Amino acid sequence: MITTNYQHLESEGETYVFIPGFGCNHESFKLLLNEIDTNNKNIYIINNRINTDTSDFTLRDLAKDVIELMDETGNEKFHLIGTSMGGFIAQILASSYHDRLLSLSLLCTLGNKDDFHPIKIYSEQELTEFQKVPSQKAIPFSTEKITHQETVLNKDTFNKIVQIRIKNRCNLEDHIKQMKAVKNFFSSDHACIDYQKINVPSLILSGDNDRFVSPKNINILNKYIPHAKNQLIKNTDHLFFMEKPKEVAKALNHFWEEIK
Repeated sequence: MITTNYQHLESEGETYVFIPGFGCNHESFKLLLNEIDTNNKNIYIINNRINTDTSDFTLRDLAKDVIELMDETGNEKFHLIGTSMGGFIAQILASSYHDRLLSLSLLCTLGNKDDFHPIKIYSEQELTEFQKVPSQKAIPFSTEKITHQETVLNKDTFNKIVQIRIKNRCNLEDHIKQMKAVKNFFSSDHACIDYQKINVPSLILSGDNDRFVSPKNINILNKYIPHAKNQLIKNTDHLFFMEKPKEVAKALNHFWEEIK
């Protein structure tokens, strides 16, 4: 029985699995998927146990959720795309279930070895205080911190991103559970990723001005992952795939066409 919450854009052709980041759901890929060539792509967008009654979990549990979904829907092989925290889950999948992947795309993310440039791990108190702020105030403020100034000045694009984030704001309980899983990933799960087992074509993308996940991390990932290519998206920040979805879609479409 499938327990994972997901969205499915059904089509003939190869399967593509998208995993969103911390506190996000399938809607975070809305702008990107509007630009991706979805013809002959069977697309699943995972929701990472958002709005569920499950107890605490690890990112490895979320990786198993994806495999169980693929098993129960009859998808033996699939392309994998992960953003931010979704990139952590994607790396676990690519290491532990490497024989299932056709390709790997990592966006605005990093690994959990000591030489990666670290990210801020929010405390439960910080998340609680943030949730107390009304969405109409909290979301524009937080979005401005993870989008490029060029995007902020482009009111149409900025407001599209803000509205998606307001309508899909994660609740406090799920935020805390996910943050615990992220903290565990960086503190005690070092052995869960064997980069030498990631033997599929890989693309690593980052915003060139990402203030949350240093863009320097794509070079470190490139060092660990065999067969990887990397690319910076100019004048973007952490939400680069929402800021410049056409450019990101172009990079992904080119990558997928190249490996056929």
